[in-house]
Parts: sequence; C-alpha cells; structure tokens
Amino acid sequence: MNGRFDTTITYLAGNDIPDLYFWVEYLINGVWTTVYKPSVPCNTFWDYKCGTEVTIRVTDERVRWECGETLPGEVIWIKTIGHGASVSHIRQDHLMQATNNVPGVITDRIGMSDASVWNGSTPAGEFKRPFGGSIYILLQFSSGLPKAGINYYKWKYCKTHNADLSVLVASPTDADFVPLTSTIFKSYTFEYTDMFGFKHFDTNSVKLGPLAVGTQSGLYQIPPINPAMAPFNVPESSPQWDQNTMSMVIDTAGLQGDGLYEFRLEIYNSAGNLRTGMPRQLFQVPHVASFSPSVFAPDAMLANLSGANADGFKMVVRIDNQPCEGGLYKIKKNGAEVTTDCCGFVNYGNAAANLEVSFKASHPNNLAEFSFSITKGTCSDPGMSGQTNASGWVIGNANGYVRDASSIYHKTFHPPALLGICNSGGKAAFAENLGLYALAIDGNTRQSQYDDYDVAAFALEP
Repeated sequence: MNGRFDTTITYLAGNDIPDLYFWVEYLINGVWTTVYKPSVPCNTFWDYKCGTEVTIRVTDERVRWECGETLPGEVIWIKTIGHGASVSHIRQDHLMQATNNVPGVITDRIGMSDASVWNGSTPAGEFKRPFGGSIYILLQFSSGLPKAGINYYKWKYCKTHNADLSVLVASPTDADFVPLTSTIFKSYTFEYTDMFGFKHFDTNSVKLGPLAVGTQSGLYQIPPINPAMAPFNVPESSPQWDQNTMSMVIDTAGLQGDGLYEFRLEIYNSAGNLRTGMPRQLFQVPHVASFSPSVFAPDAMLANLSGANADGFKMVVRIDNQPCEGGLYKIKKNGAEVTTDCCGFVNYGNAAANLEVSFKASHPNNLAEFSFSITKGTCSDPGMSGQTNASGWVIGNANGYVRDASSIYHKTFHPPALLGICNSGGKAAFAENLGLYALAIDGNTRQSQYDDYDVAAFALEP
C-alpha cells in the first residue's frame, strides 16, 4: 500500500540545503504507535534534491496491507493468523528440518510458521515458529456472500498430538472437535455532521456471534459487503468496514495444553444447518510467494475432500506456551569451583589449568533459541569471542559447548585462550551474558514474555 504525499519546504537561496529525516506512526488499537524510526545519522537524506522521490519502506508486521477491494463471487479467503503469519506459510506436513546451529539434529516442523514478526525475524523456508498467547484468524468474505446456503461460519478445534508430537488422535472425527466461542465484533466507520456543519468520521461495531440459529449454537454471521445491508442494517450515514474480518480470537493457553491442533472452519445455512460437499474453490488462501492474488486452498487444507467438493477448511497449528529457563554458573578450575563467595575471582594458578564455562539454556519443548557471550573488560578481542560465544536452538551442542541431559552447556578453556590480549598481565575481568528467546508468535509479535536472561561476571588472576 503506497501512501504518497508532498509538502513545501521554504529556505533561502544559497543557504544550506535542507536535510530530510522521517519517522512513521500508525494507529494501532486506537493508539498512534511508532512503526518506523531508524537512526538519524544513517537514515537522513542529506542535502535533499528538490523534486526527487523519497521512498520509505515500513516492514512492521502490525501495519495492515489491505487496500479496500472486495472479492467478486463466492469466496472465503482465509488469510492470516494475526496480521503477519500467512496461513500458506504454516507447514501442514511432517517436514523434518535441521536446526541452524546443529545440522545433524532434525526436528519436525509441522504446524509451524516461517513468518517474520515484530521482535522475531525468520529466514524464509525455516519453519521454526509455533503459536502462543492470544491469536486471531483473519478472513475476507467476497461480495457474493452471504447468500442462500452460505450464511454462517463456525471454528472448531481438535488436539491431535501432544507437545512432543506423539499421536493423541490419529484420525479425528466430528465428535473429537470442540467449538470455539469467543465473542466477535466487526467494526465499521461512518460519517456524521456536527452542529457547526463540519463532517467527521466515527466508529461503531456489530456483533457477529456467537449466535444460536435453529438447533445450532456457536455460529457467526458472515458479514455482507456493507454494514447498511441485512442483517445489520446499521442506521449511520455512509457506513464502511475493513474487508478483513477477525473471525475468531483464541486464547491458546486456555486450550488443552501444548501440542498440535487442527482448526476447522465450517459453513452453515440460514436455518443453522451444516453445509457439506461445497465447491472447493470457495475456500482460498494467500499466494505462497506474493500473498495476493488468493489461490485455491491445497488438498491438505480441505476437510473431507471428495473430488471437487469439500466439507470445510482446516489447518494444523502447533501451540507452545512454555517459558524458557536459563542460568549462568561459576567458573570451574580442573572440575571444581574455586570461589566460595559471589565475588567472582578465579585463581587459575598456571596456564595449563582447565577452566570450565557453563550455562543452562532450556525450554520444555526445545522451542527456543539462545545467545551466550563473554566480554573482556573494555577490550575488543575477536580471537577470544570467536571461541567463547555461542548461539542457536536449545537443542544441541554449539561452537564447542557440549549440552548435557539437563540442558547445561559446558566448554573448557586454558587461561591463555580467555586472557587473549591481556596475557601479558596475566589477569582480566569478564562479563557473561545469556539470553533465551521463545520461538512462539501470535502472528504479530514474538511471545517475549516467555524469554529468560542472566548476567554474571568473573575475573582471572594467577
């Protein structure tokens, strides 16, 4: 979406040419929020040449992409979880993929996304992000809906695998599914004229569900193309709504624990009767490479597919709401701690001593990454940091650190390797920093409330 604007800047001829710097704010949940504000020195357009275009690329996933078009015909476009995780980028099969720091360790990526979100970048094709926290599923209904026979929708879920991906329900039936029943409103804008004759915008909303229709409960109204149309018939002037519909909000911590879930979208008619055997082209998903145009949902995302018909849409999603656990340990000399207090001084004795550095980096389901570093005083010593620093998934050895069964990483150094450029004095002070970062996302942001951190210091002396 391109937001173009221009303005006039007046300055005296022959004087210093103006320099331009930009930051961008976006209205998120009613609050103007900064979504682009880079550093000034490297992102200022110095001596701006009048009349040339300046392009600002906003990559914050919270900024919506929609341009207001509607889809013709009868289509339900299942778009994203949150605003940032395309459903076409949630792995639907058992993909066995190596981790970034331990190529020999293979993990199953089913139900995980390769989305990059706020505070969580992801290489394309690396399906490493489960979902956690509060998530929502965005749909777009085309201009031909609702219509006779396609009036309501319902979301249901079934937990099919445990947190370790052991099978819980091999072939779920209708009886295994539980309806999702969050109260869902769809907001719209409208115009009004104040007492002085000036026009303004305001907002309101209508309830989509849950509704009881016939013998069915937990149904949600498919919204018409305009809120002034039936069944809402809103009274305000020029009502319009965003074509995206937040179709369901799910508190994943309130489900049946961590694991793999199948979420199913069903369609009901005006009498509240379940529709089956619908044309498969009704259910569409984002283009895997370009997001738009929408494309027909693949076979793996169609419920009870039979020829050209399906009973609904489905997708498997991995849920994880576990916190990370980390900690730094005292330096050991020749296998034993040599400091009895918290002051951190380590008398290493001679250059042949074995000094063990250790830390814990753990996650119950191994769905986290860690970063560990040692900094020497105020010195920059790449030779040391290349040996002492490590990062990657909390799932295997990293840069010579050996991970044991308790998720504690160990590596042994001789004093000269740590002292580096401080060898001539024979002593130095060090800082250790450990960060653990949960991989789970809600479709907009990484779930950093599950992170853990630790910091410690030690000093070597003969």
